Amino acid sequence: MELIGAMTTHYVAYGLGLDSSVRLPGMTPGAGEGLPALAVGLATPKELTGSWSGSDGPPEWTGRLGDGCDLTIEQGVVGDLLFSYGDRARFLLDASGNDHRVLTAAAEDST
Repeated sequence: MELIGAMTTHYVAYGLGLDSSVRLPGMTPGAGEGLPALAVGLATPKELTGSWSGSDGPPEWTGRLGDGCDLTIEQGVVGDLLFSYGDRARFLLDASGNDHRVLTAAAEDST
């Protein structure tokens, strides 16, 4: 899957160096040298769904967040993780090589 957005901005959050192809509101760009890295990008909902390996069991976790939205975490058959944030957005944490180094986001209103 090709991530939407060509320019990369570097951020630091929760001990991770983030390389994002999208602006992350409320965050200040920073280097994050020497930290574990996570690439963050956007995809359409259709692209994200097509990239997820699918699950053969119940969700790993389901709960309600402080903002009232439900969060569901599902593990795919190849080890990828799908986070569903109510009906607002979904996030796919890649499992290639079990490194989990690419997080792709798709907002419900994306095209």
